[in-house]
Amino acid sequence: MAINWLEAVAFCRWLTARLRARGDLTDAQEVRLPTELEWEKAARGTDGRAFPWVGAYTSGAANVDETVEGDGPLKLNETTAVGLYPGNRSPYGLMDCAGNVWEWCLNKAGTEDDTNLDGDEMRAVRGGSWFNLQAASGAAFRNRYYIEVRDFTLGFRVCCAGHIPLH
Repeated sequence: MAINWLEAVAFCRWLTARLRARGDLTDAQEVRLPTELEWEKAARGTDGRAFPWVGAYTSGAANVDETVEGDGPLKLNETTAVGLYPGNRSPYGLMDCAGNVWEWCLNKAGTEDDTNLDGDEMRAVRGGSWFNLQAASGAAFRNRYYIEVRDFTLGFRVCCAGHIPLH
């Protein structure tokens, strides 16, 4: 199912309210889309990886179209369940940061610190997709879409932001 940025933000708001009502989140916490900077650090760690795994692109490591530039023989032509590519794990344990679907980010495209929800400016997406060549799945590769676009290559992941009390 394709989802646009507005729907992804609405889901985050719904999930925040539900988790607060259950007592799983405090008023100082929220579920939201990650910013590009948060997404990139989660995907590549602190050692500047080109992909979530160590080293160069490896055939079969991610759900991308390897046939475009001869990077490998694989091309599934559809999304897959998260975790199907066990080598596609970031240093923080996130799965599928490379390929599968472009992931919506909170910030406006080209302005990493502008997370204002108002306006209809394009928003950043990261990670590449099953439809794109492997170069687009690199952890530093940037792309953008209009907020109302629904596309079979778009998805999202969430993060929990705010103070997390230690027990």
